[in-house]
Amino acid sequence: MAYHLVLGNLSEEDEDDFELEEIDRPDPEPTSKKGNKRVLVDGQPATKSLKRAKKTSTSAGPTLEVIDVGDEDNDDAQIAGQGGKRGPKSNTLDHFHPPRATVSGSGARWEFICRHCGKSSTVPRKVKKDKSFDDEASKPFTGNLATHIRTQHLGQPTPTPASVSTGQEREPGDVSSKIMESFLLQGALNPAVRKSQKGFLRVFSAWLLEKGLAFTTGESLGLKRVFQYVDSKYGLPSDTTVRNTLAEMFATMLGHVKSALNDVTSKIAVSEDTWTTRSMIFTFAGTIANWVSEDWELIEAVLDFHPIEEKGHEGLYASAALAQRLAKLDILKKI
Repeated sequence: MAYHLVLGNLSEEDEDDFELEEIDRPDPEPTSKKGNKRVLVDGQPATKSLKRAKKTSTSAGPTLEVIDVGDEDNDDAQIAGQGGKRGPKSNTLDHFHPPRATVSGSGARWEFICRHCGKSSTVPRKVKKDKSFDDEASKPFTGNLATHIRTQHLGQPTPTPASVSTGQEREPGDVSSKIMESFLLQGALNPAVRKSQKGFLRVFSAWLLEKGLAFTTGESLGLKRVFQYVDSKYGLPSDTTVRNTLAEMFATMLGHVKSALNDVTSKIAVSEDTWTTRSMIFTFAGTIANWVSEDWELIEAVLDFHPIEEKGHEGLYASAALAQRLAKLDILKKI
């Protein structure tokens, strides 16, 4: 829009007898995202056409100016020009523990564990195992995470561990709890899928093992009063029940380890160490396996950790015991 001055017949009474007449010109268009200039009309982006004035006006015309802009400003202008505005930042990931790199049948994945129910969800991973989720060049699609929160925990506040100050992240637990957590979150074994007395016994026994509590904890009168007060439908286990439950869980977990080792196509490196004391009261042997996956990632797994007898730490006896454990896992030919 432009203006020029039109002079009329001047009279003594109307010394200022003049008016502004409009001249049609193409409306300035905002620069594209790749440009670095923008046209402003009265300090505002020229995103809409100026309407033709029906009456002549003596007011000053709009002020036009061109300013330099950056890419982010162009993005904002484009959104504003479309009549929209930026929505709130998604907080979906706040409802999950920090992701950890895993490898499954579908390849490299990021595993997210829900802070509310403990359910595990995965998304594709394109970076190496030692990298973080923030190192992804383009973040993977996390629609399954948002769907889980929307359908299962809509309106629930983001849980924050009481023992952790704001701004700090907390891992799901220590080494033992991670092992149990991985076991409990496997498909049908996940008690969150279908709650039952058997599932409760698994969770309760895993809690005792994680915290190093006595197997007789379930027989405590104080704990029984708590369960009676909350009207729990699950019965507390005795020490024998806890022991049997852990034995069952161990057998199932061992089956998972054997299945994973059976799928290994490379050679497996095995290392063993023993811990002894002068009185031989606490003496243990631990066995660790390492191998390289098909996507060239170094995998480490604990194969065995058990108490040994008086001469179990000596070379000959330790070698024989190691061979027996590897034979039970069917991996002697891969060593």
